[in-house]
Amino acid sequence: MVFEEHKVELGSRRVIVQGANRSPKQVADIRRRSHVLDHGAEIFRLHGMTKVDTEKVVAEVRAEGDKQVAQIQASQLVEVAKIEKEIADLTASRTRELGRADAKVVQLATEADADR
Repeated sequence: MVFEEHKVELGSRRVIVQGANRSPKQVADIRRRSHVLDHGAEIFRLHGMTKVDTEKVVAEVRAEGDKQVAQIQASQLVEVAKIEKEIADLTASRTRELGRADAKVVQLATEADADR
């Protein structure tokens, strides 16, 4: 074992590992551990991005769902309004016809009385 300086990359950082008694095996172990730490940091970063991305997707899906619900409700209101208009038109028509029928009854009754 000799005094050596070993350059080890820890993610985006370069670290100089010094030691009078560092064997190549120890340096390899340090590199392996730094590699594991880098992967752990990357996984943590990706997990964080995934969580943010997931929240974004959830928000987009909810917004799209809310939009569809609003469109369906608006469509239902339009259909209800059309049906209510049709009912009102039919009611008005019925009232007109009943009025004409009552007028005809009165007219026929008056004519019958006049003929007697």
